[in-house]
Amino acid sequence: LLFVFRTPVAAALPLVIALVSVTTTMAIMTVLGSYIFVTVYVQNVATMIGLGVGTDYALLWLARYREELNSGAKSRVALLRAMQKAGRTVFFSGATVIVGFCTLFMVRMEIFVSIAIAGILVVLIAVWATLSLLPALVRLAGPWLQRFPIFKRDPGEKHQLELFWLATTHLIMRKPWFFLVLALAIIGVVSMPLTQIEFQSITPSHLPKHLEARQG
Repeated sequence: LLFVFRTPVAAALPLVIALVSVTTTMAIMTVLGSYIFVTVYVQNVATMIGLGVGTDYALLWLARYREELNSGAKSRVALLRAMQKAGRTVFFSGATVIVGFCTLFMVRMEIFVSIAIAGILVVLIAVWATLSLLPALVRLAGPWLQRFPIFKRDPGEKHQLELFWLATTHLIMRKPWFFLVLALAIIGVVSMPLTQIEFQSITPSHLPKHLEARQG
């Protein structure tokens, strides 16, 4: 984060969003644990997904905000533009991840149901925090967001990187059907093991017969 944002305050904000997402989700799951079965693995899932999407969404939003500032926009205008552009991206990205977690409800096992609920909650909270808490923190940080730069970026390096992504985008836009088929082919190959998947609970019968654990 320091390498990307170059300043300590900007680098700390995505971590704040991620931590808020994880702790809030764990608090809600603790309450739900009084009414439904909640597996201990919810802690792992909520932490992993929360740190991932919380940091990712905040990074995306902050990057857009700082681009608007660097282009000469005032703080309030930059906030509005970041919300209009990056905010919409964060919202639909979160919705996509939530749909992915909803597929876990298809597996009729309590452990997957609680993991699905935790995953949905942590993404929802990460989106909410990015679109409400983060702009408020940025507004409070004010000029401190850009102070004490640690790494100085070479303007030529930034320009080359922008040209690379621009060229990549134009290439995909010129041949959309080719890249669509290519992407679907890759997804198809890596998804082939799903045709032989079997869902079952682990029982002592999965252990070797000579083990005392199975005999017990």
